[in-house]
Amino acid sequence: SEDVFVFMTNEFFDWIQIYQYIFYIFLYPLWNTPSVFAFCHNIYNFFSIFNTIYTLYNYTVYVVVFYICIVIIFLIFVDIFYVSLCFKRKKFTVLWPLRILRSFVSYAVTVMFITISETLTDMLNCQPNDNGELVMGNYSYVVCFTGMHVVHSVFAVVFVILFLGLAIIVALNFFENRVSSSSLEARSTSNSGVSFILCKMIIQFSTIFFIDPFYLSTTLFVMTFILVYFFVVEDPYYNQTVAKFYKVMSMMLFWSATILFASNFLNNFGFKNGIIVWGIGSPFIVFIAMSFSQKTLNNLINSQLKFQTAREITDHTTMILLMIKNQRNNITVY
Repeated sequence: SEDVFVFMTNEFFDWIQIYQYIFYIFLYPLWNTPSVFAFCHNIYNFFSIFNTIYTLYNYTVYVVVFYICIVIIFLIFVDIFYVSLCFKRKKFTVLWPLRILRSFVSYAVTVMFITISETLTDMLNCQPNDNGELVMGNYSYVVCFTGMHVVHSVFAVVFVILFLGLAIIVALNFFENRVSSSSLEARSTSNSGVSFILCKMIIQFSTIFFIDPFYLSTTLFVMTFILVYFFVVEDPYYNQTVAKFYKVMSMMLFWSATILFASNFLNNFGFKNGIIVWGIGSPFIVFIAMSFSQKTLNNLINSQLKFQTAREITDHTTMILLMIKNQRNNITVY
């Protein structure tokens, strides 16, 4: 069985990184509370390894880290090719590439996803300076799309696409869908994992190409609504603790994005207390998310009813026993 503490810690750090976009610097006008905004902005940036890289080091160090990320992605694909070739030949000379693929890739597309993708996409983060030249947002002394920056940008585009494709493939295929599985992340569909990957990438790109608060907040609102649908409405996770964790994180993210989106319109009428409404409403959102019951009955109805193997019978029976256990613990569970 998986270590619950390690799993929940990894997932927490994966989710908390996306919360940094709620207090993104270009959304400052919507919060209208400088001290509170700065406090929350600094807290969430603490969990961003990428921000540490460009804040403490110069452009040369950034480029070195940039190509380290590219090498990591390249080695992952080489490892995938080797493991696939071994499976095809049904012969493994050594097993360590398989172990690396199983452990490291899961971290690369979860906890390290935003760090790696931000490092790559920031090479494309170019903004006009006072002279009308396009310069890098975090390194204003580097002119974009000139000299070696052109080469760096090409590598950035290619490997961002490869990395995103890798993450989606992993989310689509590498998950446990058996109810009887001991995996804490066992779920009925892959929709939640894929939507989370796409959400992170789309929000990242929006912070590069859309610096207007309205477009940023609208993107956050739409993407977090999609997360709520796949994590809360579909409710695909079998483990109750894991399911509640994802519900809390996705609903809090949606609540934050909703406040930002509404502030676009309410600020025109003198509304300046978005951060206060957010703070007051947050405990209620957490309570509502924790109160949602699992959609075990729907999962049961959608499960395989035409049994072909002993495993399918076991899974079906386990689902029924899970329903009975939940009903005893909470009479509102159906």
